[in-house]
Amino acid sequence: MSCIFPLISEIPQSDATEVHVLDSRNKLCLYANLMVTFNVTFEAAASMTRTVKFGLPSKVDSSRSSCGNNTSLLKLHFGNGHSWGMLFKKANQVYKAESILFTYNLKDKNLFQNSAVNGRKTVSFNHLMSEVSVDTYYRCRSELVLSVGNVTQTMWNVSLQAFVNGNRSDKGTECEADVRTSPSPTTMTEVTALLTTPGSMPSPSLAVGNYSVSGGVNSTICLLATMGLQIQYKDQVSVNLDPSRTRATGSCGFNKTEASLLLSFGKGSIEFTFLEEGGKFHLHAVNVSITMTNGMVFHTGAANLSLWTASVGMSFMCKKELTLNMTNSLSLHTVNLHVQPFAVQNGAFAAALDCSMDDTSMLIPVIVGAILGGLIFILIVAFLIGGKKSSPGYQTL
Repeated sequence: MSCIFPLISEIPQSDATEVHVLDSRNKLCLYANLMVTFNVTFEAAASMTRTVKFGLPSKVDSSRSSCGNNTSLLKLHFGNGHSWGMLFKKANQVYKAESILFTYNLKDKNLFQNSAVNGRKTVSFNHLMSEVSVDTYYRCRSELVLSVGNVTQTMWNVSLQAFVNGNRSDKGTECEADVRTSPSPTTMTEVTALLTTPGSMPSPSLAVGNYSVSGGVNSTICLLATMGLQIQYKDQVSVNLDPSRTRATGSCGFNKTEASLLLSFGKGSIEFTFLEEGGKFHLHAVNVSITMTNGMVFHTGAANLSLWTASVGMSFMCKKELTLNMTNSLSLHTVNLHVQPFAVQNGAFAAALDCSMDDTSMLIPVIVGAILGGLIFILIVAFLIGGKKSSPGYQTL
């Protein structure tokens, strides 16, 4: 039975947790990239009931994870005696997550202050995901909220692949919630209608930050981004990102066909997911999580986008101020945008494809062409008129 209690103790929001599990041959056999938060209600001193909220951190101990032919276990230990595990089972060339075991330690006084009970407690969550074909990864940007007793777990931005044979797949299966809630694809043609005039942009002016994601051998930079960014949720929340207080993490994705940039700031985060298809990349999804002043947390986002498109090996740039209405409740305001999620060389941006608002240089050849065309037309007409006047014709005798 699920119950909701007011939160009176809160630990910072979850960061993305990325885990690579290797088998005995030192080859990848299980991959996970996800965000998880927990709400745990416990009995405190003087017969009081308290609820604490905390998240799965970005740094975890995955050494007790294991991979088998038909059963694999993702086991993550973190903090002061806490653990979180997901059990996968395979049959008939499909696999799924059978259960989650979450263990929390009431002796952790940083979380469970004045707890009247000590020791570890374990809860189990079932019915997690639909079956996924082997050699395919599972992805779910939407929230999955599971409650058992006094524990509520929220998962989102999930990418999982069990029973990996050395290399992650570039074929994905979307969860039902993402398919059901995804808006119609937003194309570059529609972006023009989403752009605002400079006068309608928020003030004060947005601070521009430089962000990067490293991965692979020698931690080389695999994703670059520069932007000033404001996140607007309805008329209730407006967040201007301060680059000096924003941390960039992410991943370079599945077989270099998916890349993500996660910007964490204060009590929130925003994640950009890019896909590569047919030699071109585009912004595919945006997910936002923010804790408001009243302690409530909202998660929202948009998927199946087709924005910020350029060829792989190039970057995308839009210097002008613009607004993207991602959903009915979420808007992003950017300025001096410059992104390259793939094929970064020597830690520097490649040649940029400008957005339509920046490409004013295209007006010059159009104007010159129009002028030349007009001159040619005038010369032709003048030639024809002059030719008629100079023709002597036949004279009557």
